[in-house]
Amino acid sequence: YDGKVYAGLGSSTYDAEVWSYNGGTWTKVGGDGINNSWNTIYEEVFVMRSYNGSLVVGLGSGTGDASVWQYDGANWSKIGGDDVAGSWTSGTYERIRSISIYNGELYVGTGDSAGDGELWKYNGSNWSKSGGTGVNNGWTSAVEYVSTIIDYKGKLYVGTGYSGNADAVVW
Repeated sequence: YDGKVYAGLGSSTYDAEVWSYNGGTWTKVGGDGINNSWNTIYEEVFVMRSYNGSLVVGLGSGTGDASVWQYDGANWSKIGGDDVAGSWTSGTYERIRSISIYNGELYVGTGDSAGDGELWKYNGSNWSKSGGTGVNNGWTSAVEYVSTIIDYKGKLYVGTGYSGNADAVVW
């Protein structure tokens, strides 16, 4: 993003950070309240993606932590989670597991616990659930997470599941 390499870190409480590398120096640009970023108990930055001229990151690991933040090169803003812009209700999901872009919209896969595997779509201003719990004829089982989202030959594909309850499926 923006001609630099970005790395997301973390594994324990308060560890979620984003660093940038300009070819010679690493600089912390997110986490611990830097650049108006999160200053909370997030454990890890799990996924990142460029979207509409910004860097988008999916955070979380603990109960209710799943959130999406956007970095414009100078400042962070929370764009998803905790009911922001019509997104999922506060405390619902542990983690953002996957991010993809399809037809100009941002898609994120949620999950960790049984029933948490859902697909959400962001159009740049509002969120809507796009898959899971039977939405759009999608999966209705207790899928733990959406692990992969990819655009292939004009269609969006989603990989779900984790456990032995036969929920490892491509949609």
